Amino acid sequence: MTTSLEPGILASAIVLLFCLPTVLLSLPTMYFQVQEADNKTEECPSGADEQQSSAPTEEPPPAEAQQEAKEEDEEQPPEETTATMDALLESCVLSALRSKLALPLLASSLYSGHVLPRCPPGRQLDIRRTSYKKLSTYLAHLQSEGVLSLKETSPGVQSIVSVRREHPRLRGVCHMDLPPVEPPKADGYRFPTIRELRTITAAVLPLFPGRSKGRALGLDEVRAVIRGYVKENELQDPQDKSLVCMDPRLSDVAACSSERLSWEELFNRVLSRMQPAHEVTPAGGGTPVVHRGALPPISFTVAQRTGNKKVTLVEGLEAYGIEVSQLAHEVQVGVAASTSLTPLANGRQQLLVQGNQVAFLERLLTGSSYGVPRKYLKGLEHAAGKKKGGARK
Repeated sequence: MTTSLEPGILASAIVLLFCLPTVLLSLPTMYFQVQEADNKTEECPSGADEQQSSAPTEEPPPAEAQQEAKEEDEEQPPEETTATMDALLESCVLSALRSKLALPLLASSLYSGHVLPRCPPGRQLDIRRTSYKKLSTYLAHLQSEGVLSLKETSPGVQSIVSVRREHPRLRGVCHMDLPPVEPPKADGYRFPTIRELRTITAAVLPLFPGRSKGRALGLDEVRAVIRGYVKENELQDPQDKSLVCMDPRLSDVAACSSERLSWEELFNRVLSRMQPAHEVTPAGGGTPVVHRGALPPISFTVAQRTGNKKVTLVEGLEAYGIEVSQLAHEVQVGVAASTSLTPLANGRQQLLVQGNQVAFLERLLTGSSYGVPRKYLKGLEHAAGKKKGGARK
């Protein structure tokens, strides 16, 4: 039986046969497009995570914030009141009075040198914020209680003249020793080399042939010239080697009519007819400088001003290369006393220190900072606590 195909079906089959190769060739491309779409879909959550991680950090929970605020409050010092400032003043002053103080002591020196250093770390004593407002008012209160005695040395200036350390107010105070105050050291100062000289005068010129008048010689050089002259002219006493037989030239130079002189007496007579001078060589090999005249000592004098107020006057520091303003600062820090400088007629300066500070100046100048030998210091007998013979009380 013969079956015939519909014309429409036949046409569709023919079109399918022609399109089939094209469809088969496009299948790989479609596959890769689908894969790429799947990959993009998988990457979307990761991007969301990154966006979420870049978001600002959330505020700490309220409990943590409260803890941080509490810690900050604990770091802040407590607010000082008049009562707490009064207690701080009392603690510092009574502790200072219980320590060993060199009396009489200016009230201002007590406050700056002994009271303020006893203030606990982290706290600051302000006398104006106390109920007393002034140190003099509080010291007057302590005097009324019998803790101490005050004396007005000059108008408006008070000094503590005595302290009753057995007073109950002081016995109950916790004593605190302070380390000794060391003044700032003189930066770079080293004591110079000093050589005593004599200059040739017309009176001794015949004994120094080949040398001009006014030339400066060391003491050893002068002695060597005298020995050479005596030896050259055979003037040493053959019976007593300690004596020199005087010839007309030696007698004239030494201004002596004696027939014989000892070596030491001859040296001293010749030196006395020469002019003094001195040579200062800075430490470290500097250029020596010759100065006419004898080396002036560093002198201390204690003067009395109005109202029985004592001051210490110091002169002669420049001759030793000491910076006067630097020393004044060291003294001011070391003894908590005011200082001032006064120009002198010779172009140098006079240092004035409040109070009798000779003992402190002696320790400072002869100590490691300056190293001045005591033979160059004059007036040490004026130190407080020394008798006329020089011994301390």
